[in-house]
Amino acid sequence: MLRKRDSLQEEKLRSFLRMKRKKMGLSQVELSEMCNLPQSFVSKYETGERYLTFLEVLSLCKLLNIKLDDLVRELES
Repeated sequence: MLRKRDSLQEEKLRSFLRMKRKKMGLSQVELSEMCNLPQSFVSKYETGERYLTFLEVLSLCKLLNIKLDDLVRELES
C-alpha cells in the first residue's frame, strides 16, 4: 500500500488529532511544547505536509488522552 497525503484515512487521522487537540484547549504551540518539538511539527502534520510515524502517533495519542481503539474506530469508519 502506497502512502498518499490526500487519502481519506490520512485526512481522517489529521482531522481526528486536530479535533482532539482543540477539544483539550491546546494550541499548536502548547502541544509542540509538550512534545519538545517545534510548533511547525504540529502544523505540518495537521496540514498533511508531513507524515507521522507510528511511534509519533502513539505519543500524540498519549498526550491527547486518545485510546488506540478509539483512533482505530475513527480511521475505519
